[in-house]
Amino acid sequence: MAVASLGTRRHTPGGAAGASHATTDGSLILLGVNTEDAAAVSIVMHLVYFAPAVVFGLYYFIHGDINIERFRSLLSGDKAVEEIESESPNAAESV
Repeated sequence: MAVASLGTRRHTPGGAAGASHATTDGSLILLGVNTEDAAAVSIVMHLVYFAPAVVFGLYYFIHGDINIERFRSLLSGDKAVEEIESESPNAAESV
C-alpha cells in the first residue's frame, strides 16, 4: 500500500490512475503475484483509495452552503476572495 501511495505522487494527465496502477502492479509482481491478480488488486485499491473521497465530497457539496450557481460566480468573479472572507463566520476575527 505504501508503494501504491507513492505511485500517486507522479503527476499524470489522468489523475495519477496510470502511475498508481503501474506502481501497484510492479510492486506486487516483484513480490511474486501473477500479472492478472496484480492488475485486479491495483484496480480495487484505486477504488478503495478514491471512492470514499468522491462520496464524501459529493455529500458535503450537496449538504453544504454552496450550490452550482454560487460556485460558478466564485470562479468567474474578480472579488471571489473578498466574498468568501465576508461570508465566513470568523471574518471579523481575521481582520
